[in-house]
Amino acid sequence: GKTEASLEQPSNARSPIVVHRELAHARLSLGYPPLQSCSSSGNRMGTPQDPRQLCTVQELCASFPTPGAAFEWFGGATYAEVRDRERQIAQPGAQEGSPAYMVFDVETDGGSPKQLAIQLAFIVFDAEDREIFRLNKLLNLPPGKRINYHSIKVHKITDKALVLGGAPPHSELLTFFEWVDKVQAQRGLVVAHNAAFDAACVTNTAAENALPRELCTHECFCTMRAATARCGLVDKRGRPKPPKNSALYEALHGAPPDFACLHDALDDVRVTAASYQAGRQKGWWR
Repeated sequence: GKTEASLEQPSNARSPIVVHRELAHARLSLGYPPLQSCSSSGNRMGTPQDPRQLCTVQELCASFPTPGAAFEWFGGATYAEVRDRERQIAQPGAQEGSPAYMVFDVETDGGSPKQLAIQLAFIVFDAEDREIFRLNKLLNLPPGKRINYHSIKVHKITDKALVLGGAPPHSELLTFFEWVDKVQAQRGLVVAHNAAFDAACVTNTAAENALPRELCTHECFCTMRAATARCGLVDKRGRPKPPKNSALYEALHGAPPDFACLHDALDDVRVTAASYQAGRQKGWWR
């Protein structure tokens, strides 16, 4: 997503590229249309006597049907290859440590009545709190759906960001549930802050993308609920008040999580993981 988008050079880009005839022939063999002949004017390198060998970055990238096709032709991995590698990493025995717990978080479209995840992040840890695996992806919405304006104000994820960097939710959720299964097989915990909300969003998104899986609240360890009594916060009516993710971190560490950009799913995962680990060390939970 982001790597592909980086191929879109601004109109005043000053990074020329030489395209030799051999590369042009290889390009044609893959079924791409021929490059247009380039004049010797403009920001190019090489000899003006053979303008067919010359082309700017913009002209070369524009000659492909998509930035992803250009990226692949330059030698980068295809999306399918990246997914295959992630699946290989997710297989049992690929890591030295066994998964003891995983922490996840989502950002959503703010839709009604059921919210869908537009960012999914999780980190898997072993029993020594060492990171085994990490995933952080923007997720495409179904055609016709858009992100609620008020949600954008919170997490700053826009519809354009999903167009440029979003991934198919089905594949990412498959990876997520593969790790849930692995962690649960080791009798580990699936951790989240406000787990009821995040689990419901994951389940909604799975159903929307024809994935017959769900994540139930009772399968998760919720740091928000587990810490409510410990933090001692109360609302205006004097009732126990669940702590926000940042408030729980501050209660456990004595300072706010200044390292994090809150409402970014991966940073929220890092904050939740740090709180879960600190709470365990303090005896708030096992």
